[in-house]
Parts: sequence; structure tokens; C-alpha cells
Amino acid sequence: MEASARITCSFLGLHEGDTALLCMPLDYIAGKMMVVRALTCGLRLIAEEPSGHPLKGLDTAPTFAAMVPLQVYNSLQDEKEARQLRSIKQLIIGGGAIDAALESQLKTFPNAVWSTYGMTETLSHIALRRLNGKEASHWYTPLEGVTVSLNADHCLVVDAPAVCKARLVTNDIAELHPDRHQFRILGRKDNVICSGGKKIQAEEVERQLLPKLDVPFIVTKCRDPRLGEAVTLLYEATADTTATIADICRATLQPHWIPRNIFAVDHIPLTGTCKPARAEAEKMAQQLIMEKKELKHDTLRLPAEWEKQRAVQLTWPHADTDWAPILDDITQTYIDMAAEIAKREKLIVVTPHPDATRDTIEQAFRQRNVGEKAIENLRIVDIDTDDTWARDHGFITLTGDGQTALLDFRFNGWGGKFEAEKDNAINRQLHRKGVIRGTYVDYNDFVLEGGSIESDGEGTVFTTSCCLLAPGRNQPMTQDEIEETLKRRLNARRIVWIDYGNLIGDDTDGHIDTLVRVAPADTLLYVGCDDEDDPQYRELHKMEEQLRTLRTKTGRCYRLLRLPMPRPIYHGDERLPATYANFLVINGAVLYPTYAQPDLDEEAAQTIADAFPDHEIVGIDCRSIIIQHGSLHCCTMQIPLREA
Repeated sequence: MEASARITCSFLGLHEGDTALLCMPLDYIAGKMMVVRALTCGLRLIAEEPSGHPLKGLDTAPTFAAMVPLQVYNSLQDEKEARQLRSIKQLIIGGGAIDAALESQLKTFPNAVWSTYGMTETLSHIALRRLNGKEASHWYTPLEGVTVSLNADHCLVVDAPAVCKARLVTNDIAELHPDRHQFRILGRKDNVICSGGKKIQAEEVERQLLPKLDVPFIVTKCRDPRLGEAVTLLYEATADTTATIADICRATLQPHWIPRNIFAVDHIPLTGTCKPARAEAEKMAQQLIMEKKELKHDTLRLPAEWEKQRAVQLTWPHADTDWAPILDDITQTYIDMAAEIAKREKLIVVTPHPDATRDTIEQAFRQRNVGEKAIENLRIVDIDTDDTWARDHGFITLTGDGQTALLDFRFNGWGGKFEAEKDNAINRQLHRKGVIRGTYVDYNDFVLEGGSIESDGEGTVFTTSCCLLAPGRNQPMTQDEIEETLKRRLNARRIVWIDYGNLIGDDTDGHIDTLVRVAPADTLLYVGCDDEDDPQYRELHKMEEQLRTLRTKTGRCYRLLRLPMPRPIYHGDERLPATYANFLVINGAVLYPTYAQPDLDEEAAQTIADAFPDHEIVGIDCRSIIIQHGSLHCCTMQIPLREA
């Protein structure tokens, strides 16, 4: 250790009395070596508690410092710390890869900045690479008394008799400079990916992608029955950008290097010294592959809404949504829904303003005396959002045989009518945060909204042709191709298409949950219209006639229950899509929309009670919701209970 300390101080031109910053844990060799350098060479040690901001408490920059890349990066984010960092005379950086963006920033530093190469056996670094100034290079220069060579596997061999008597054969694949004195590291031998007969160095793939990707990532490998091992990329992100990253990889990498698997993860695993934890990353990737493979899809089904639920999701309105002009009114409506749900089951609330939203809800719950259980059932999740229609951006969940499959279909704002990028990323974040548990299944290659389908829980799924065949969804797929996709992905035995009915003012192109709803005992509730002068009459009459022709899987007629059509409601000159079909079934209750039309509200309640005789029927005034062209069911998404 003393010999290593003297060699380093000599190489860097450090003298007795120079200051040295100790900002690494003494549990690690980096911390121990800084102490040894101070004792051996007479440096004045400045000890700071190890943290991501080692310069925060300093008034004067030290002469010499050793940091990991994360500490350097963090220091550059603060103006005062950045000035201190630039004033360090000799800065060495080790313990992890230095990405291209960070290295580019360091090139402008006025004093010497170095990347280190070393290993446990040599106690500290045995070579340095200048990152800035005229001496900047991609090649490492060994310290005094150190020589290097390559073995038959192209691994670096180190002779450093002053610090280690034995010759060291490393696992680092390296390349020697033509003068055979300098070297550069290509990657670790154990990070070679043998894929389809090609040897691919994970670190080399990372170096190619570093200038292109703006998120933390790591390249690892997974077992593959065809290739032997498959290149796999894990990345950190709060949104699903897998498709974008795949495009970048295809445009940047040679064909054999392109990752066969790309996964978004909550964090990239790191060691205690902030190096990539590659063994852990490989295990993580293999587990993600296994989760995909182990899902027994043939045992899964899409439960009916009236089956037992784990929770209901609401995505809360805020000032940056289209609700801004009526934010107070819509917030009260959401509180009405939240209170009724939380009294009976868990409630997940997604919002970009978690503290304020929690205060609003809890205060309202206490004022209404809904009970502490409702507050305990509340879970607030901090996620940015475009809008609030949880029915359409939420998970579509399959259950069966002890499994839960969380199907994440693409939500594109009802065929591209509205911005939806943030809402389309909500599911992945809920899963990454552990809020909704199950096997995540990425179906972002297919547009499907929860409001566009209804399930009887027994293999029949209802939908509308006007919605699923509308422009901007899944064209140029044909109806037959869409049906086969629905059957395969929802594990449905049959798809029943409703060909008529589309409410005026409906942005969804005719979601089935505004028109026809499924209930127990082969019952269908549907919206009727008696006013022949109503522009919607003809379509709804045709829908009613079609419903009479439908048969159950056993060949019997469905029991049809006719819901009234609310009298027209306008916002200015615009007719709003009010409907009593947009109710929500929860544990022990049905929440249904009311529109301040007492006679029709009561008639709808009686009809719904006929379909759900064992449920409490609870009205929620939804006049505020329909201003944005939805209603109660559109705002919610249930998460069914996992089946044993």
C-alpha cells in the first residue's frame, strides 16, 4: 500500500503539505488508500462524510481528490460545488464507467482530471488515463514500474512488482497500443456474450450507445434456446420508451449487437462503489425473461366487473388537465366517487401532486365521517398525467390459477385525438413501484381501451365495431385480424361485435361502456331511446334490434334490461354524452351516474338494481364529468382479486 501511494503521488506531482480529500468509505480500498497516501507522503487529509456531494461542506478546494463518477456528476449539478471541483489540481475518478456526456464536461476543466485502472490485487490503480487537456487520451498509461501484456485470451496481464509480487492475469479484455506500453480496456472476459457464434463485449455495446441514450442503462445477457445467449438491455425510466430505445439500437449498432430483449426497470443495480453490478443485472434480466415465459396464458380469463376486486384506480384531476375551468366542481365529484369506493375496498389514486391530493381527500373523508377504514384504504401514487380517464389507460387484468397478468395495451388518446404519452406510461410506473402486482405484459403494439370491451367472465367479450375499427386505432388490421388478436391476448372464446350506437359528444368513437353493459345471469343492460326526433334514435333502435338477435354461448337469448336515455344536457351549444350505462360495479355496490333528472335517475337505479339485486345502488352526480365527454365508469378501473 505504501509503494502504491508513493507511485501515485510521484506520478501526480503531489508534495508534502498538499491537501487530499477523503470522501470514500474506509470499508473500501479507495478510502483506505487515501489515508495511506496522506500518511506516506505527508498530505493534509480533509475528511468528509461519504456522500453523493463530497464538496458541499468545503470552502476551499483540495489539491487532490479521488471520487466515483456519481460524486463528480452530482457536484457538477451545483454551481458552488462545480467551482470547487474545477479548482482541484489533481482529480482521479474510479470505481465505475465514465459516460460520454460526463467525460465531455470534464474536458473543459483547467486542471488535471484522470480516469483510473486498478484492481483489488494491486490495492489501488496501476494506470491512469488523462481526460482533459492536450494529454487527453483513450489509452491508459501504466505507473512507474508497471508493465502490461496480453495472454492468449486477449486478457490484460499486469506486472507490478512494487505492489504485487505475482504476475496478475486479469479478466479484462484489452488492446495494446502499437508502442506496447499503453492499453485500453474493451470489457470483462465474463461480460462476453456468446450469441449465435459471435463474441460480443457488453461494454463495447454500451460505449456505442452511451452518446445516444439519455437514460441509465446496462447491457447484459440472457439464456436463449436459439442463440445460446441473447444481448439484453435494461434501462431506468419513468415512462415506457422501449420502442424508442429499440429504434436507437437498430440505428446505432451492428446487427449482432442489437439487443434481443429490452426491459424498463426501477433501478440499474450498482455495487457499493457505484460500479455496475453485472451479475445482479444478469439475474434481473433472466427473471424478467422467466416471468414472461412462466405465464400460463391458457389458464387465464378476463373477469367480469362484478367479481371480487382488490382495488379501484382513479387518476386525479389537476390544473394542468382540461378540467382546469371547472376544477373545484370535478374535484368534488371525484371525492364523491373516492369516498364510496374507499369505504368498500382499496383505492389507488394517481396524481402528480400527491401531498395536496392526499390532504384534499383525507380532509373531505373526515368531514363526511366515512371512517378511518376508508383513509387506510387510500393509496396515493406520484405519477405525472395528461388527463384522468383511468378506464382507458389502466391495466386490463387477467386472472386464473393463482396468476395475475397485467396487460398494458397502448393508449393513444382515442385514435390520436388528444395527448396521451404520460397516461400511456402510468401502468408501467404503477407496476415498477409495486402498487399493482402481477406479471407485466407489454402489449403497446396494439391500441385497446378498457372502456371499449365488456366481459362476462366466462370467455365472451363484447365490443363495438365503430370504436375498434375507427381510424387511428389499429389500422390497417381488418376486423378478423383484430378479433383474433383480442381472442389470443384476452384468452377469449368469442368476440361479440355491436355494430350500432354512438352517443353525440362521445370522443371514444362509441365505447361499449356508454351503450351496453354485461351483468350476471346472461343479462345485458343497454341504453334505449323513445324520442324519434332525437338524432340518436335510429342508431340506438338498430342496436336494440341487434341485441335481440344475440345468443349466449349455450344458444339462449340474453335477458335484456333497458336503461332510460337522459334528457339532453348541453354545455353551451354542445350536447353532452350523458348515459346511465356508464356505471361502476365494486365490492358490494354499484355506483351509477345521475344527472339531476329525478324521475330518470330513479328509473335507472331500479333497472340496475334488477340486474344486481345483491348490491347497494349508489348515485353519483356526474354532470361535471360529462362536460369532458365521459362519465363515472370512464374515470375508474378495477383491479380484480387474484384467483386461487
